[in-house]
Amino acid sequence: DAPTARVACSKVAGDWLFGNKSYTVVRNGIELDRFAFSLEQRASVREGLNIPEESRVIGFIGAGIPVKNTSFAIELLVRLRVDGQDAHLVLLGEGEELKMLINLATELGVAPWTHFVGTVSDAWRYYSAMDCLAMPSFYEGLPFSLIEAQANGLACVMSEAVSEEAVVFPERVRRLSLDRDNIQWAAAVMAMSSMNREAADLIKMRLSDAHFNIETEAKRLKDLYYHTR
Repeated sequence: DAPTARVACSKVAGDWLFGNKSYTVVRNGIELDRFAFSLEQRASVREGLNIPEESRVIGFIGAGIPVKNTSFAIELLVRLRVDGQDAHLVLLGEGEELKMLINLATELGVAPWTHFVGTVSDAWRYYSAMDCLAMPSFYEGLPFSLIEAQANGLACVMSEAVSEEAVVFPERVRRLSLDRDNIQWAAAVMAMSSMNREAADLIKMRLSDAHFNIETEAKRLKDLYYHTR
């Protein structure tokens, strides 16, 4: 049967699904208000992990999933500590490599500053506790962790393998090749982690304009459905 409309959640997905046929992108939006930065959540999460307020916290999403390249983030923490930085690494998720990574942190001497949180249902609280999100992935399509981080006003340093389609605040996202040594990654992380958060109203406006607001995207999908029946 011929479809009345073709819909994809991203350009990458649409090109793969439909080739040169026309389609509409309706993004998988998020609840922007839920992911907004919170000083209260920042203090609460840091207290729970025993991380001082003055420490720099590097975040990582998808710990233990091979494609996420978690070991690179642990080695990055080593570099930061060697450089004299009071840095901690907070990792969410628990993929198949997790046990190996816990051992790696111990072997490299950074276990006290490496916080394996595991799978959580309230990731938005942890974004507020971070100062920079590291994404040294070998491959990413359209990562929602990057959208969520930008909704929190969090600066990000990511590999060139991460899709540009997820970058809404290019001035707050730094892209680096995985071929660069961790000295350059460490410098980028420290520079980005010193940035102040954007104003909440600007964040909401730009993410809504980029179609990552679940409220407006739900309405777009509803309108599309009724207009193509």
